[in-house]
Amino acid sequence: MTSSAHKVALVQTALMLPVMLIAISAGAIADMHDRRIVTLISLGIAFAGATVLTALAWFGPMTPNILLGQCFAVGTGMALMDRPGNPRSASRYR
Repeated sequence: MTSSAHKVALVQTALMLPVMLIAISAGAIADMHDRRIVTLISLGIAFAGATVLTALAWFGPMTPNILLGQCFAVGTGMALMDRPGNPRSASRYR
């Protein structure tokens, strides 16, 4: 797609930026709503982003900007999934 090191580095940024932006509000959302529903919605967001990313890569109209957008969508789903109240991640905060 591109040989630019800048664009390659932006992929990791697009995956991790939602964690920084959503971390505090994800904990509040998890406290206000049923955790199972929040988990299903977050997995749905990540799955939708990954599905669109796969379809675009398979059929060919993939551009670096679309890749960054879809990586951001997947990162958003994973940021909601890895909230501070999650028992899986609770050991990291002790």
